Amino acid sequence: MQTPADKETERILNEAAKKEEESIKKSEEAEKAAAAHQAEVAKQVAADLAKKEEVRKHEEAQRLKDDEARKVRTAKLLEEKTEKAKELHGKIQDVIAEYDGLVSNIPVTHSYWGMMNEYRALLAK
Repeated sequence: MQTPADKETERILNEAAKKEEESIKKSEEAEKAAAAHQAEVAKQVAADLAKKEEVRKHEEAQRLKDDEARKVRTAKLLEEKTEKAKELHGKIQDVIAEYDGLVSNIPVTHSYWGMMNEYRALLAK
C-alpha cells in the first residue's frame, strides 16, 4: 500500500512527465511550424526567381527584336542613301554634259554645286 508521501511523489512525477510531454509536443509543433515557414519561403524564392527569369527572357526577346528593327532601318536608310547618290550622280553627269564636260564653265550659282556638295556628303557618311 502506498503512503500519502508516495502518492504525492507519484503525483509530482506524473505532473513533471505531463509537463515534459507538453514541452516536447510544443517543441515538435514549433519545429513543424518552422519547417512549414521555411518551405513557404523557399516556394516564394523559387517563384521570384522564375519571375525574374521570365522578365529576363522577355527583355532579351525585346532587345533582339529592337536589334532586328534597327538593322532593317539601317539597311533601308543605306538603300535610300544609295538611291539618292545614284540620282544625284545622274543629274550631275547631265549638267556636266550640258557644259561640254567642262566643270569650270558651270556658273557658281548653278544648282550643280549644291548637288555636288550633297553627293559628297552622301559618299562621306
